[in-house]
Amino acid sequence: MARLLRLWLAVLWLVACHAAHAEGVLVITSSPSPPGRFIALEQAARAHGLPLRARFVEKIPADELNASLWQGAELVLLDAPRPHIEDHMRGKLGAALPALDRVPHAWLPSAAPRPGGGLDPELAARLHGYFVHGGARNSEWLLRTLAAWRAGRDWRAQPAPQVFPTSAIYHPALADLVATTPREYFTARGIDAANRPPTVAIAFHQGSIASGQTAFLDDLIRRIESAGGLALPFYSPVMSPDAVRSMITIDGAPVADAMVNTQITLNPEARRREFEALGLPVIQAMAWRRGSAAQWAADPHGIALVDVPFYLAQAEYAGIADIQVAMAMREGDEQLVPIEPQAAAIAAKAMNLVALQRKPPASKRVAIFFWNYPAGERNLSASFMNLPRSLSATLEAMRAAGYRTEALAEQPLTERLQRLLAPAYRPPEDREVMRALLRDGLADRLPVARYRTWLRTLPAAQQAALLQRWGEPERSAMVLRDPQIDGGEPFFVVPRLQLGHVALLPQPGRAERGDDREKALYHSLGALPTHHYMAVYLWARQQFAADALVHFGTHGTQEWLCFLLTRVEC
Repeated sequence: MARLLRLWLAVLWLVACHAAHAEGVLVITSSPSPPGRFIALEQAARAHGLPLRARFVEKIPADELNASLWQGAELVLLDAPRPHIEDHMRGKLGAALPALDRVPHAWLPSAAPRPGGGLDPELAARLHGYFVHGGARNSEWLLRTLAAWRAGRDWRAQPAPQVFPTSAIYHPALADLVATTPREYFTARGIDAANRPPTVAIAFHQGSIASGQTAFLDDLIRRIESAGGLALPFYSPVMSPDAVRSMITIDGAPVADAMVNTQITLNPEARRREFEALGLPVIQAMAWRRGSAAQWAADPHGIALVDVPFYLAQAEYAGIADIQVAMAMREGDEQLVPIEPQAAAIAAKAMNLVALQRKPPASKRVAIFFWNYPAGERNLSASFMNLPRSLSATLEAMRAAGYRTEALAEQPLTERLQRLLAPAYRPPEDREVMRALLRDGLADRLPVARYRTWLRTLPAAQQAALLQRWGEPERSAMVLRDPQIDGGEPFFVVPRLQLGHVALLPQPGRAERGDDREKALYHSLGALPTHHYMAVYLWARQQFAADALVHFGTHGTQEWLCFLLTRVEC
């Protein structure tokens, strides 16, 4: 019996040793490292028969922060790219650190590894190169090297790390993924920079390559190039005063027509100067890192407060516009992936901006929405801005620049624009005011049937919410029926003054005609726009076929529409 007991104890000891040994390689990392990188690394390690576990230091239970943390680990890699991150990790690891010296390990700051616990410095340098530069190739070679070292094979037989330069232009079709200069990039792509197609630069962080988080970037490249454009995705140090200019110019001349920014804006003054000097429009695609696309869609704000300073406030100061959340985490593997409609909108907007630049002024059609505040039919102001004088000067400048328009003097312009305001301030039962505008050519018609066709393209939940709030479109006080027009089919009345290829429109109210809550709704983030509000914008986009929408005056209601900061739909 005693012999049997000793045998069982020996078996249990071996099992325990095997369990401890199964830790193999332990990687300690910390926020804000992307979890998806380490999930992918663990999955790939299993294919090599390599036991590897990655742990975020913030999530290690307090009762494990002692010598037992390293038990069974044959090698520990500590991902601490910057000094303040290493300080943070050391503070969290606390009592576990003294025992670390008994285990082969390496701290992996960006500059150079610091091996300890008897780890071969040459091996540490090799592992550091793979890990810090990252990417699919380096990650594969990292795992092969670890597997060879663990098995006692010659790990030096593996390829040397691919070292990514401080600044580079990326494309998945390039043999080495990156080119170091714009000239080298165009040559590698076989494109004459002097006769390039519409070109959209994309600013991103090198960490996207290092962590293997290029799904959104690759998707955006595909969208741009399938639309006939050329993507020029680059990374460079965000604090450099010429971080953008150095990567999108050849001999001082820009080789990009528009830019999509995905970087954090840490140096807004330098970016502002660069964007002004380059003269190219810049829009922004943000990431939602707090969950999936579905969780983002359900979030009442759609953006974390902590992201506002660097991804909204400073970005807008630098001159970046149309800031949209366009990517989120995929459930299961935590990879950063596109949010389909948002990514499509970003790519389309970038290509439209290029098309607008290349279109002759005489062919451009522009819809200008003006804001009227304080309210009133006889008023014509935008928070103390002299709208008639300003619009008259703008129209004259556009005409001089080659736009097909008419520059009316201040007084006749005032009279016509005040008439456009009348329906908003008359009782809802007064339909004659709208008929008068139609008779005098100061309004156009948008068939309700056309609006309904567009409405059906919205997500079902949004359609239902609009119908629940406002009822059927035909109930709008801005809808008329005329037996002499389209057999009496209903249509929205769109007040507008059309001067050639330029249309001037009062921005519609947030409420229906006659609703005394209009002023209370100016700044509402939750109130749904009316059917007429959206019909007017639909008219501008589809029926008038505007190449550009301009919101004239401070400040308008469009900036307060639900989810405007983070969504393309409302």
